[in-house]
Amino acid sequence: MNAIRTRLILCLIGLCVATQALGGTFQWPFGTGPTEMTGESLYRSRCGGCHALDHNKYGPSHHDVFGRPAGTQPGYRYSAALAHSGVVWNETSLDRWLLDPRAMIPGTRMSVSVGDPAKRRMIIDFLKGRPTSDAN
Repeated sequence: MNAIRTRLILCLIGLCVATQALGGTFQWPFGTGPTEMTGESLYRSRCGGCHALDHNKYGPSHHDVFGRPAGTQPGYRYSAALAHSGVVWNETSLDRWLLDPRAMIPGTRMSVSVGDPAKRRMIIDFLKGRPTSDAN
């Protein structure tokens, strides 16, 4: 019975955290105060489960994503739809992609979207501000 009660409490805490995170601010229930969402925190929470900035994970690395043709990150196996899309990643294409990847490129495997235009802008600005390989 204690194990069930513990799991229920953990689920409720997770639900509270997720609800606040989706609202744009995050506040632990223990009085530490709100933390404003930033491009980096949004990237990590919305994209970081599948993507990284320095290596391929379940999804391809986002290192040097600006100006790169879609489906060309070395070492990652893309869907044929994305690899042959002809898309080059820039602010406009990333905004469309994050809004609805499967509508932009039917046949892609990515299904996660970011409906809020302000949150998409913050993620895109974060990625745009990342150093490129030439700057290293």
